[in-house]
Amino acid sequence: MKIASIIKLKFVQSFSQAAVPKVFSGYFF
Repeated sequence: MKIASIIKLKFVQSFSQAAVPKVFSGYFF
């Protein structure tokens, strides 16, 4: 359970780091 939550946290962080710039560039450009 602990390892799974750590993997999930890493996945969410990497996903948000990848998605947020695309969202901002989609709004501004």
